[in-house]
Amino acid sequence: MQKHVFSLRQAIGFVILVGLLLRLLVFAYIAFEPRKFYTYDSDGYDRRAINLLQYGMLAGEAQPPLTPDLSRTPVYPLFLAAVFGVFGHVPAAAVLLQIVFGSLTGALVVLLVRELELPQWAGVLAGLIVAIDPVSLMTANRLLTETLFTTLLVASVLTLVYFWRRGQVRWLVLSATLFALMALTRPISQVLPIALLPLFVGAARRWKLQRALMYGVLFVVISTALTYSWAYRNYQQAGVFTLSTISDTNLIYYRARAVLAAAQHSSQDEAWQQLQDRITAQATAQHLTPDETLQLQRKEAIGIFVSHPLLTAKMFLSGVGRIFVDPG
Repeated sequence: MQKHVFSLRQAIGFVILVGLLLRLLVFAYIAFEPRKFYTYDSDGYDRRAINLLQYGMLAGEAQPPLTPDLSRTPVYPLFLAAVFGVFGHVPAAAVLLQIVFGSLTGALVVLLVRELELPQWAGVLAGLIVAIDPVSLMTANRLLTETLFTTLLVASVLTLVYFWRRGQVRWLVLSATLFALMALTRPISQVLPIALLPLFVGAARRWKLQRALMYGVLFVVISTALTYSWAYRNYQQAGVFTLSTISDTNLIYYRARAVLAAAQHSSQDEAWQQLQDRITAQATAQHLTPDETLQLQRKEAIGIFVSHPLLTAKMFLSGVGRIFVDPG
């Protein structure tokens, strides 16, 4: 019988404590300068949360008239709106809750490793890696989606493993719901339930193939139906069936902009303004719908990549390198 230095409860408590202490140290350092809770997209999320509270609409404008927002998914703005609704417009309150989520994520990792029947020391090690990760420490202290997304990711996988191990449908439904919430936090995960479908056959050995596939299909149907209800909302509002238009915006105004700036030996701001003026002029002249404007953005970006293949390849490889050597 395997002996453990810590009981499971002690291991979870230790990982949570380490996660909390480190994140609170960062919080203590920046809490007296509330603007340090904001970075990159933080102001946009903050504005959408305020609009949800004041007008009941997810919108990015600073004041009316408001238009339904297509660029962001709803879960993180709803999270901020719920916190602001209770505590007032206090970003520190949202950050403290994110610190709790970030710390609990390490504990969920410990439980996940245990469910996979790996040694307990492996679970503690994995949980501590999450607890001490420098990027996670920083993002927990910013109004950004990363912390909530990571918590939902680990919880989604954990509850799915619970279903595979226990065979109780409630875990399947809960996992599918969490996967949907995760995709509506960061759309990058929207196809993950489909990618996991083949695992139902290998993970559920107690069932016959037909039954395992039935559960897998049910899981995918629930998660995708919940996820793409937001895409249907966007289609009703603007004729664009997508979770978020941010990917096309990033494609033209970040990736293509960087290639264009390098090709023209101009600044990033000059390239941004050039692209924005070009897109706006064509969309106005041709009376383009939101969907057609997105298609135009995609076409313009691809045109820049095709015109400058070596620079595009260089930018791509540079981005990949940064992910591995400088993720934060």
